[in-house]
Amino acid sequence: MRDSERQQIHDACDGNRSAADIMRLLIWARRQNERHYPDDAPDSPRLWVEMSPATMVDKTGYSRGQVYRGLKLLRDRGFILPKHRNGDPALYQVNQANVAKWLQRMPLFESGETFEIPVA
Repeated sequence: MRDSERQQIHDACDGNRSAADIMRLLIWARRQNERHYPDDAPDSPRLWVEMSPATMVDKTGYSRGQVYRGLKLLRDRGFILPKHRNGDPALYQVNQANVAKWLQRMPLFESGETFEIPVA
């Protein structure tokens, strides 16, 4: 993940570090699913992320309360849509449209072109 993308995710979560880390984890998992199913439509259930809050606690190192607060912030912002399974949300649909509004490429630094600073 590019540094600018990390900062944009951090800004999208109002500086909430745990929510930003959870969002990065869910985006990463969504991208892994897209690699496994490249021909699926963007709203395909096979692209949903299956991850329990306990797994998020293990992967991020945050407490269960921090994970739940981070998930609530992401849900309230419309970045994820939790799908409940047996009472505890374990499936998450990452809303690509809302995420794409925040994650904008920065052309100067990420275009791959070289940029020379003129020397006076």
